[in-house]
Amino acid sequence: GIVAGVGEDGAVLDDETGATVVMRLIEIGFVPGERFEIIAESQPGGDPIAVRIGGSCFALRRREARAIQVLAERR
Repeated sequence: GIVAGVGEDGAVLDDETGATVVMRLIEIGFVPGERFEIIAESQPGGDPIAVRIGGSCFALRRREARAIQVLAERR
Protein backbone atom coordinates (compact mmCIF):
# COMPACT_ATOMS: atom_id res chain seq x y z
CA GLY A 1 0.00 0.00 0.00
CA ILE A 2 0.86 3.66 -0.01
CA VAL A 3 0.67 5.86 3.08
CA ALA A 4 -2.06 8.48 2.61
CA GLY A 5 -1.46 10.07 6.00
CA VAL A 6 -1.13 9.47 9.73
CA GLY A 7 -3.73 10.57 12.28
CA GLU A 8 -3.11 14.22 13.04
CA ASP A 9 -3.92 13.69 16.69
CA GLY A 10 -4.22 10.74 18.98
CA ALA A 11 -8.03 10.60 18.81
CA VAL A 12 -8.03 7.48 16.64
CA LEU A 13 -6.25 5.61 19.45
CA ASP A 14 -8.60 6.90 22.17
CA ASP A 15 -5.99 7.54 24.83
CA GLU A 16 -3.38 10.02 26.00
CA THR A 17 -0.52 8.14 24.34
CA GLY A 18 -2.08 8.47 20.88
CA ALA A 19 -0.09 11.58 19.92
CA THR A 20 3.13 9.82 20.93
CA VAL A 21 2.28 6.84 18.71
CA VAL A 22 1.51 9.14 15.77
CA MET A 23 4.86 10.91 16.18
CA ARG A 24 6.67 7.55 16.33
CA LEU A 25 4.99 6.40 13.10
CA ILE A 26 6.01 9.60 11.32
CA GLU A 27 9.59 9.36 12.64
CA ILE A 28 10.02 5.80 11.34
CA GLY A 29 8.84 6.75 7.88
CA PHE A 30 5.05 6.58 7.67
CA VAL A 31 4.69 9.78 5.67
CA PRO A 32 2.31 10.51 2.78
CA GLY A 33 3.39 8.88 -0.49
CA GLU A 34 5.70 6.29 1.08
CA ARG A 35 5.18 2.69 -0.01
CA PHE A 36 5.00 -0.06 2.59
CA GLU A 37 4.35 -3.78 2.73
CA ILE A 38 2.97 -6.04 5.44
CA ILE A 39 5.45 -8.91 5.47
CA ALA A 40 4.21 -11.06 8.37
CA GLU A 41 1.49 -11.41 10.98
CA SER A 42 1.87 -13.19 14.30
CA GLN A 43 -0.34 -16.20 14.88
CA PRO A 44 -2.74 -16.60 16.54
CA GLY A 45 -4.44 -13.24 16.58
CA GLY A 46 -2.25 -11.41 14.08
CA ASP A 47 -0.67 -9.03 16.59
CA PRO A 48 1.93 -7.63 16.09
CA ILE A 49 2.41 -7.28 12.35
CA ALA A 50 5.76 -6.88 10.60
CA VAL A 51 5.87 -3.99 8.14
CA ARG A 52 8.57 -3.00 5.66
CA ILE A 53 8.82 0.71 4.87
CA GLY A 54 11.79 2.10 3.01
CA GLY A 55 14.76 -0.13 3.76
CA SER A 56 13.62 -1.03 7.28
CA CYS A 57 11.25 -3.48 8.96
CA PHE A 58 9.19 -2.67 12.04
CA ALA A 59 6.76 -4.52 14.29
CA LEU A 60 3.51 -2.62 14.86
CA ARG A 61 0.62 -3.43 17.12
CA ARG A 62 -2.69 -3.37 15.31
CA ARG A 63 -3.87 -0.49 17.51
CA GLU A 64 -0.85 1.53 16.31
CA ALA A 65 -1.51 0.60 12.68
CA ARG A 66 -5.06 1.97 12.96
CA ALA A 67 -3.58 5.47 12.95
CA ILE A 68 -2.18 4.97 9.41
CA GLN A 69 -4.38 5.99 6.47
CA VAL A 70 -3.68 3.80 3.44
CA LEU A 71 -4.19 3.97 -0.31
CA ALA A 72 -4.47 0.52 -1.86
CA GLU A 73 -2.26 -0.23 -4.87
CA ARG A 74 -3.70 -1.98 -7.89
CA ARG A 75 -1.84 -5.08 -8.95
